[in-house]
Amino acid sequence: MTVRRLEQELGHGELQAWRAYSRIDPFMHERDLRDDYRAARTPLILGTVNRAKGSRSPRLGDFLFDWHGEGKPREDGNLIAARLRAFLGCIKTAQDRKKAGRGE
Repeated sequence: MTVRRLEQELGHGELQAWRAYSRIDPFMHERDLRDDYRAARTPLILGTVNRAKGSRSPRLGDFLFDWHGEGKPREDGNLIAARLRAFLGCIKTAQDRKKAGRGE
């Protein structure tokens, strides 16, 4: 929506009400959602290039934060820690392969 169209269609009172609402729930802004997607792309790429052969390719949604708790049920902290260790192990393995390829 352009500024001109916004000014034509939205009165001053309604604009003030939306501003007040945005102070209460700032995560509903389109800008914030795009930032979530941008932030999720990096681990998506890392997970994709470091995944085991034949394993499922990760999806962007796997790395997005569920702000409202509407997605998957809460996971056990031990499971999350195990996944993080596995992910970091993939990175270390890739680094080791890279060093071995250079003869370091």
